[in-house]
Amino acid sequence: MEKKWVGYTTPFVQVSKTDQVVAILPLYGNQLFYYQLNGNGLSPLSEIMLFHPERIENSSYDVKEDSGSLYPYFLRLSAGGEYFLLQFHTAFPRAVFETFQAKEWELYNDPEFQEASKKHHRAKYILTDTKGNQAPIAELPIPGEVHFMDADDIIYIKPKSETELDYNVFYRYRISMN
Repeated sequence: MEKKWVGYTTPFVQVSKTDQVVAILPLYGNQLFYYQLNGNGLSPLSEIMLFHPERIENSSYDVKEDSGSLYPYFLRLSAGGEYFLLQFHTAFPRAVFETFQAKEWELYNDPEFQEASKKHHRAKYILTDTKGNQAPIAELPIPGEVHFMDADDIIYIKPKSETELDYNVFYRYRISMN
């Protein structure tokens, strides 16, 4: 085991809404850990090596040089009844990102950077179960963001909108690996 400091990170933790399985997802890396909740303790169940065709395998995170945009770190872990949904952003190509780095704090207000973000830094998903099965999800059924996953494995997606609305609209989609 390589003992390397990767910065201050807190893993995502979710409990299945039906069978007391705890999933622990580190922010960096390619592993997902499952535990069974037993009273006041946890018993290890399994460890899954995660895969998505648009996620860089075997990439290492370097806290000294990386802004977070060059590594496909995880952003969210959602628990349903049978499934867990993991979200990450694709990594910026280093050459593209370095063209914007000189702008520092003005970077995120730059229209060119915002366009490059839409192209290179996109949300992707991995659907898993505790048996080790997983399915990469390239795109959601509608453009938007997953806000919730319920015990029936239904995800609630808030669609993207260019204008701010006075109300919230969510689309519901049942997910499965069948």
